[in-house]
Amino acid sequence: MLYPTQDLLLAIDNVNLTETQLEGIARLFRQFGPQTNRPNDLNLLSKPLKERLLEHCLKSNDKFKIRVAERAFGQ
Repeated sequence: MLYPTQDLLLAIDNVNLTETQLEGIARLFRQFGPQTNRPNDLNLLSKPLKERLLEHCLKSNDKFKIRVAERAFGQ
C-alpha cells in the first residue's frame, strides 16, 4: 500500500505470474474500492488483468473471497 497503483501495475505488466503471485495481487487489489483510500484505482486495471484475477479467484472454495472478487474484478 506504500506504492501508487500505477507503479504496481507497471511491475506486473508483461510478466508471467505464478499462482502465488496472482493470489497476492488479487488480495491487494480486492482491498481497493469506494470505502478505501484508493476508491478509483480498480478502474486503472486493464480488462485482461481483471479477467485474469477473477478467473484466479473463482478457483477458490471460499465463497466470501469469490463474492469480493466478483465485485472488484467482474465489471
